[in-house]
Amino acid sequence: MWTGHRRPTGYHYVHDTRTTVASRLAYLMFIGDLDDVTQVHHLCQNTACVKPDHLEAVDQGENVRRGSGEWVTCDRLHPDDPTRIGQRKDGRSYCKECQRVRERQRRAAFAEKIKRMRSL
Repeated sequence: MWTGHRRPTGYHYVHDTRTTVASRLAYLMFIGDLDDVTQVHHLCQNTACVKPDHLEAVDQGENVRRGSGEWVTCDRLHPDDPTRIGQRKDGRSYCKECQRVRERQRRAAFAEKIKRMRSL
């Protein structure tokens, strides 16, 4: 099990010249190469696991199909209420509340930009 830092989503990261998911790094070190679009699937369904025997390279669609089907909390730790979870066209889930917060911030920044431009 990975004992280093884990984000609230359950994934673990290693920081070197760039940020990498620890299970991806374990795959690269002990099994073989990965291209940029290939994901590492945890056969044991435990995102803290970095045991090479439990890791398999798959495409994103296959990784989503094999997933546990359970929502993992968003970075802001919103409740895992099914009405708060949206699904993108590529199959990835997202937190609707976080999306609303980002949209409010984007609109406020745009309104501020327009306000500054009008004051010139």
